[in-house]
Amino acid sequence: MQIYYFSCEAQTRIYQVSQQPCALSEHHFVWLECNLAEVYQGAQWQAEVLKHTGIQLNEYHLADLKNLTHPSIFDSTENYNFLIF
Repeated sequence: MQIYYFSCEAQTRIYQVSQQPCALSEHHFVWLECNLAEVYQGAQWQAEVLKHTGIQLNEYHLADLKNLTHPSIFDSTENYNFLIF
């Protein structure tokens, strides 16, 4: 799993990206890049997602991730945005 933290300087509005975590209040979003083998680790993978984002993924999104024939899609919930491609 590759993890990218995106943050924005309030005064300059310049976005920065880092692979090092920063205080949650400082970054606007976390991008997780995962492959299918990682997703199939099940609870272990979900625990890693929760650790890095503080968010539990929707069960339907988990099923979508495991579907090899699923088309590219963007979806969102109240807590996160979701992209498969």
